[in-house]
Amino acid sequence: MQWVYYHEELRPLDSLPGGQPDSGLLYGRGLFETMRVRDGRVPWLAQHLERLLCSARRLGLPVVHSSDRLAQLVEQTVSANRVGQGAVRLTLTDSLLIQCRPLPYREEDYRQGWRLGLAPWQRSAADPLLQHKTTACWNNLLAREQARRAGRQEVLWLNTQGQVCEGSISNIFVLQEGVLRTPPVQCGLLPGVARARLLELARREGLEVREEVIYPEQLYRAQEVWLTNALLLLLPAVSLEERPLGSGRPGPLAARFYSLLLRQDAFRTDA
Repeated sequence: MQWVYYHEELRPLDSLPGGQPDSGLLYGRGLFETMRVRDGRVPWLAQHLERLLCSARRLGLPVVHSSDRLAQLVEQTVSANRVGQGAVRLTLTDSLLIQCRPLPYREEDYRQGWRLGLAPWQRSAADPLLQHKTTACWNNLLAREQARRAGRQEVLWLNTQGQVCEGSISNIFVLQEGVLRTPPVQCGLLPGVARARLLELARREGLEVREEVIYPEQLYRAQEVWLTNALLLLLPAVSLEERPLGSGRPGPLAARFYSLLLRQDAFRTDA
């Protein structure tokens, strides 16, 4: 019999779930989705699960449950925790973990906007994991922690060609002369669920939308710069490396599109 030390005690290896250590713990092999809870419901749940299951198929991560069953488990977890407004995270490794937590963002974040820094390292756009929401995100944690020590709330990644990719927890949008731009997935970034929603919404509202390469200097010429993720929805960025973006204050269209994302016709559970 093989013994392992696990959770503060020696125990037989075959007593672990699945009879072996979780590959997510050993190798960072896992996927996750973090979703907003609003009025006890999980908007965009179907889109989050579609991305998760698509990534699992492409990366060869086994999934025991169907999409419908995962949705049911997420909703049961939210209900059991009596979450009205908050967040729920689904983590899939060799096992499944679903947990709830409060929303980490404050009203003043939206009123003041976020200050950005540049990540101290560059990333390769050819990295096959960048387009998937994997649990192997220590590099994001390290980069963002360095930004926070400098008094900034988010950090931007550049690829090895100096092109803007995304933030450590967000996608980025640049509004200039009536055109809303965001980097294409090929630059090396996660295709966010909120990113996709905002692209649809902006087109519906009459903005010209382009997915094209963006360089850092273009951000300084922008009218507004926005960050998106499923919890933030949309939050304005006001500086990069201590230089102002736009007016250096949150712009009027950021507030407008944040409100539009919150509207029932945009912030819904179906496709």
